[in-house]
Amino acid sequence: MTEHTQKSRGQFQSLKVTIFNSMTELYDREREASIAGNRDLADSFMIARVTLQDELMEIRDAEIAFQTSIKPIQRQIQSLDAAIATAKHGQEQMRDGPHALRGATRVINLLKTLTPMVS
Repeated sequence: MTEHTQKSRGQFQSLKVTIFNSMTELYDREREASIAGNRDLADSFMIARVTLQDELMEIRDAEIAFQTSIKPIQRQIQSLDAAIATAKHGQEQMRDGPHALRGATRVINLLKTLTPMVS
């Protein structure tokens, strides 16, 4: 069983904060679209935000999988580094109007594959 190191705890915490910030980005895009009268786009942002919220607990599953993994810890750390980079890139895309939904999809897909990445 792999014990969490200070670095792995920090990485998981960073991932949680990035995902939370991504949800607020989507909420902001949703409100902007709604104010602009684009109900379909606002609904798309709302669906992405709720889906991201639903997938959020995958991080906890990944934390548990990390501890029970037989992979070398360095490999797990590299996987977490890649996951954080992907999440941050997705969040940056969410700030860019035309690519916001693409960024949301990137982060949602990351969360769906996070547990296998670290286990």
